Amino acid sequence: MKSGPTSLGPWALAWWLVAGCGDGGRTSPVVLSASSVPLDGSASAAPSSSSATPSPTASAATSAVSPAIEKACASYAKARCDGLRRCSLWQFESTYADGDACVRVASKSCVVDMAPDASGATAATIEACAAALGSCEAVLGEPPSACRPKGKLATGKPCTRAAQCSGGFCERSVDARCGTCRDLPRDHDRCLNETLCDYGFACVQGSCLARVDRGEACGSSAMCKDGMRCVRHECAPAAAEHEACDATDQKAPACDRGLVCSPKTRKCERPKRAKLGEACSADKVCPGGTFCSQGLVCQHDAKDGDPCAPSGPFCEAPAACLGGVCSTLPDRCP
Repeated sequence: MKSGPTSLGPWALAWWLVAGCGDGGRTSPVVLSASSVPLDGSASAAPSSSSATPSPTASAATSAVSPAIEKACASYAKARCDGLRRCSLWQFESTYADGDACVRVASKSCVVDMAPDASGATAATIEACAAALGSCEAVLGEPPSACRPKGKLATGKPCTRAAQCSGGFCERSVDARCGTCRDLPRDHDRCLNETLCDYGFACVQGSCLARVDRGEACGSSAMCKDGMRCVRHECAPAAAEHEACDATDQKAPACDRGLVCSPKTRKCERPKRAKLGEACSADKVCPGGTFCSQGLVCQHDAKDGDPCAPSGPFCEAPAACLGGVCSTLPDRCP
């Protein structure tokens, strides 16, 4: 089901690769990175407010893109979609109607996110990112360094996307068109609950600390790496399909992405699939290109220019819900 609260790291919404993890970015923290929509085509919703009103000097989205960027983004989209289908078929099917839809949306999102003014991305860097997506860890985990371009805007400058900022992060509220370039806090830097830490770090008791790996101690003072669960104060891999599970992480790990822990068998299994117009729930999920509405019925994602809301309809990437309407972020801000 593509709704519900989530806690997302900076890579979950800001960059080209990891979108599609978790609940698909249907909801977001108050402070986001450059792009409020994932590149995997999952929808995004944001609260409506006056800050979503277009700036009179904000530029419209890129209309002319070089053929080299378009070609590189096509390579990225194919690598991304092939990897997602290979590494998490459930996630792939829950996000896209089919392979063509995946490539179409991922390619379009790449162009929109990478082409804006002051972006540090080039055709070469996008091709390098595509080449770095060979492993499931790269596809589903934190982004490889090749997929984190540094932009030309200094810290404190207005921005719309992470690829524009030299620090690799654009701090922007979910319903605003423009944000501010920031440097993400790193090892032992101070942080707040709503402040994102840099890749590989988590905000623990007011400080950004490195995430710990399998077999290492975890708990209130240490958080496990992506794909791990803290079970009896030790990091362990999330339970895979057919493995024993415990949704509370007490006796066994909770299930990996896209799986549910059966209350009957206490093993991880794939949730049932609903169709467009059918009832949906946590264990009966909607197909790609749709979302589970407040009325618990699968409905189509909203297109660019359609109405949207925090509770749905949600926007198809690369559009974001700004002022109650699915819109593409501007290329630049004043």
